Amino acid sequence: MKPEADEDGGDEEDDDQLRKGLTS
Repeated sequence: MKPEADEDGGDEEDDDQLRKGLTS
């Protein structure tokens, strides 16, 4: 997992993709 996902609080890859898309 990437640090960006950790900051957003997304543990699952699915959440990571969604959060990354919103933050990007």
